[in-house]
Amino acid sequence: MTQRKNKEKPFPLSHAFLSFPHFPFSLLQKVFIGSFFAALGFLEGKTPAQVEKKLRDDLPSTVRSNWVLWVPANFFNFRMVPVPLQVAFSNFVALFWNMYVSFVSNRVR
Repeated sequence: MTQRKNKEKPFPLSHAFLSFPHFPFSLLQKVFIGSFFAALGFLEGKTPAQVEKKLRDDLPSTVRSNWVLWVPANFFNFRMVPVPLQVAFSNFVALFWNMYVSFVSNRVR
């Protein structure tokens, strides 16, 4: 068995953090959710001012709700759910997430 000459870890901690599957998603949630709200608003015929107001009013709370739902759900999914059932579990959670986003995007204030 060959030994490494270099005693460093094969992947530094920063590489492990950046390679975490949800790292890019966690940074881009505002972009994805905001794009959804904006596209839906424009498809519904709303003015840019109305879309901007919707983004100002609903985007921060929706992103927080996303973190509250998906961080524990993914932790549970990858730690507790058997691998063959992980996609089904994610789809089940996504069903409720999509219902919530639909409710928020169509809510009249």
